[in-house]
Amino acid sequence: KISDALGDHGAESGEDDMDMDAVPDEDMASLDRKLVEAFRAIGGRKDRLAKKKEAMAALAEMHFKLRVLDLVELYLTNKPSVELVCTIVPALIESLDRAVRSGADAVLVARLVAVLGRVAGLSGKLGKEEASGARVVEVLTGVLGLATSGSVVVSTLSKVYPRLATSLLRLGEAAGQEEQLVSLYLASLKDFLHTPTCVLPNDIFSLALAHSWPGCWSLATLLATEALSPTVRQFRRVAALSLLFGLLGNKRLLAEHPDKMAELVQRLVPTLTAELGRIVEGDF
Repeated sequence: KISDALGDHGAESGEDDMDMDAVPDEDMASLDRKLVEAFRAIGGRKDRLAKKKEAMAALAEMHFKLRVLDLVELYLTNKPSVELVCTIVPALIESLDRAVRSGADAVLVARLVAVLGRVAGLSGKLGKEEASGARVVEVLTGVLGLATSGSVVVSTLSKVYPRLATSLLRLGEAAGQEEQLVSLYLASLKDFLHTPTCVLPNDIFSLALAHSWPGCWSLATLLATEALSPTVRQFRRVAALSLLFGLLGNKRLLAEHPDKMAELVQRLVPTLTAELGRIVEGDF
């Protein structure tokens, strides 16, 4: 850049120092401007015009992303296919993670959360697509895995997160993937109880325990047998008891599955009495 700024005068000087007195005034004025630009480029400093252009480009990019999200949300409101929903969800989560970590505009973060919230309301509106069942389980595994790794996405999504997981759970049930879903939720519950880095919210399991499916009773059995184990941290024991309390208070499930409820109570009572005995012995 400096060589270009010197132009013909630089070529004339060769290896000797340039005689600046020999440079005409009009060339000197042009040379000064070009040298300022050259050294500014070397130093990485930007003038006001360059900064304004960058700001305008960033604003245009932000508007483009928001328009894309508008189109995605429009698609989601018009009976989307389960296969495409399973493509959209990981892409949105990846974009949200990148936006939060880079300190992106709060408007973009809020729109990403809102569109994922739209996905969370789809489960009852889509038909069965057996071919997409395995893909739904794969996406749900990734969503639940965010909490196991302590991802910032979980706290950013807040209440949308458990609703999103439950929506995928319902889509997987409709696609005949109940066995795989039971295994996935049981593994997640064990992480919830025993893994210190797991930040799964209680609502993930309370929503899964609120309707009748094979996983409901498998989760309840695991809670009844392991939740009060001395190896489980105390705040997780409290959360587990709250989950069981909610399940036992579900009048619809009690009316539809009295035998399952009775079996759960039989498993739970010995655990509760043993825990009460341990507390009494510790206090007195």
